[in-house]
Amino acid sequence: MNDVGQVVGYYADPGQPSHAFVWDTGSLVDLGTPGGNQGGNPWASGINVGEQIACNSGGQAYRWSQGQWLSVGSLGGGSQANGIDLQGEVTGFAYLTPGGTYHAFVYRQGSMVDLGTLGGANSVANRINDLGEVVGRSDVAGVTHAFVYRNGAMNDLGTLGGTHSEANDIDSTGAVIAGWADTPVARHASLYSNGHMTDLGSFGGASEAAAVNDLGQVVGWSDDSLGVRHAFLYDNGSMIDLNTLVSGSGWTLERAMDINNLGQIVGWGRNPAGEEHAFLIVPEPATLSLLALGSLAVLRPRRK
Repeated sequence: MNDVGQVVGYYADPGQPSHAFVWDTGSLVDLGTPGGNQGGNPWASGINVGEQIACNSGGQAYRWSQGQWLSVGSLGGGSQANGIDLQGEVTGFAYLTPGGTYHAFVYRQGSMVDLGTLGGANSVANRINDLGEVVGRSDVAGVTHAFVYRNGAMNDLGTLGGTHSEANDIDSTGAVIAGWADTPVARHASLYSNGHMTDLGSFGGASEAAAVNDLGQVVGWSDDSLGVRHAFLYDNGSMIDLNTLVSGSGWTLERAMDINNLGQIVGWGRNPAGEEHAFLIVPEPATLSLLALGSLAVLRPRRK
């Protein structure tokens, strides 16, 4: 989701190929396929305010703009686009050989740049901010650690005392990075800032932070002690179950995937019919609006 509330993703009917879409003020628009070819299961993973979109189809990464699909190149095998910045630079991962090792990349100035690793075999880039700073995960010494790539170098962000970690998002200034890290007992949502990783806790089980905005608000998901998944908003030091903010809607919000600087939250869950749909939560005075991106039904549940 970008800062004007446009959302990208994919939709699919059971047993049918997926379709990449952009949602804008009530309209769900199919982005088509590269070259108009059918198949490939297209899906979209990021959008900037210039309506350039990071897309994927047929095991290859693309940038979509004004109806055109542009291949972002290769490191020798397939590739996947995960994010895009204001300049239209795309980030993700690409295979060095078909089905072999893979490295994080940035597509800039017309070519795919290999970002390398922290010393292990593989790495993945998840997001890029408008300064060109990239976050993701990389193998290192037999484990996987979160990284930030800036000034031409990949920096290890460590863990919360466990084995693995991953960075999923970075704010526009590069000051705050959201993701997850293993604690000695479970995976927990985390924030990295000023050289320190903070444990955001959970609802009793594992948790993961998916995105952070420039206000320091974080969204993601957490399992409770019974293993039931809940979308959350972390704000002012507290992890809030989004289901409590839209109670009475009939929805079960399972994952919050992004939050923009307007405080709009996008994710997916189960609608009142039990179907898996994307949702958009829009802050309004004294309420939250829950918008189902598939059915376009608008609900106005109570706020905390």
